[in-house]
Amino acid sequence: MIQPRLLLLLAFLILCDQGAARERTAFFDTLEKRADLSILRGKTGQPYVHFFAAEAEYGAFYSMPMLAEMLNKRHGFTVSISYSLDREGNIDSRVKEGLTGFDLLERADLLVVFTRSKYLTKETATQFQKYLDSGKPLVGFRTANHGFNFSKEAPNADYLRTQGWTHKGPQLCRMWKHKFGGHHGGSPKDGMLTDIYPDAQQTGHPILRGVKPYPDPRHLYILLNEPGKDRYDFTALMHGKARKIFDHKKHLPEVQPTVIFSEQPRRTVYSSTCGADTFKNPNARRLALQGILWALRLEDRIPKSGVDVDFFRDYQIPEDTHLREGDPHRGRPAEVFASATPADDYQMVLMPAADKSKRLALLAETHLIKGGSETPAQQPAVAYPYLNIYQGKEASLCAINRPVPNAFRAR
Repeated sequence: MIQPRLLLLLAFLILCDQGAARERTAFFDTLEKRADLSILRGKTGQPYVHFFAAEAEYGAFYSMPMLAEMLNKRHGFTVSISYSLDREGNIDSRVKEGLTGFDLLERADLLVVFTRSKYLTKETATQFQKYLDSGKPLVGFRTANHGFNFSKEAPNADYLRTQGWTHKGPQLCRMWKHKFGGHHGGSPKDGMLTDIYPDAQQTGHPILRGVKPYPDPRHLYILLNEPGKDRYDFTALMHGKARKIFDHKKHLPEVQPTVIFSEQPRRTVYSSTCGADTFKNPNARRLALQGILWALRLEDRIPKSGVDVDFFRDYQIPEDTHLREGDPHRGRPAEVFASATPADDYQMVLMPAADKSKRLALLAETHLIKGGSETPAQQPAVAYPYLNIYQGKEASLCAINRPVPNAFRAR
């Protein structure tokens, strides 16, 4: 017989959980009304990931929303993205002091950083430091290792300098476990500039599941030891070999770590070769998404063959992603996900098959939609939360008034 005290404790815990869920829902309601963010609501109980996407050369404006949408649609995460904004509220990564979203870090389960030399103030640095002190995970891309700075004319410049927020300074070196040392050579006319391949000692790591060697069109970044240390304080998962070397960099190794991780004082993943064009390669997308899942301690969600990284829409990026003086801004944050359908509780049940093409070939005969009571008779059913052919209940065959084949059953 359950003791009355235990019943009271269970009731109290249930009420606390319900209260926290209502509070989180109300918080997301407020985010959807904010003009300075892009947001996709996820499923109840799933992680909340916030992205800083604010650099003007490598196309974070294109790549981070693409990854965020995959996290939302395939994994049910709530995702939000903040940018550097001009005075009219337009996305413009050339604005050094315009990055928003630091107030969200207290609620975020993970912060993803793709920024370059964005100015901090005493207030935003304090909010950022609180996140770092919490032990919650970090994921960074390319310019994140020199992602923040401050104006030397700022009222609190002395404070920020004392706290180590200088360009490539102590805070950034501690965050990413290395110091940015520039990059090796080449230019866009040279084609692919770096050959990326897994570390032979780390092939069993969850982040590397389904990842194969691939060429990258971006310069190979040079990662130097964290100041005061005579060796790397991280583990390398991937390496890159530069195809071209600048004369003034010939004294530095042509092979450098490109994807690294550490577990102290928090789970951290950093990837150095990440232009928007890099993510045209499925291996680069898989590394990024699986790094995020690992950082959140969700590596059990990564199948042996790797997560699905197919695009939900055309991944359209300009030939040159560099936002230069005189170029137009990138529009409003609310427009970024304007055509996206947020995650719902839809699940598709399919017969198991080794590859997606076979699963799709079996589609008409072997799947049930939205809570059907029967499952395929010959093999165990497998749930695939999202495939590209179905992007949520609003995009279903019924919703667009097309004939529904007999093989489709809907509740």
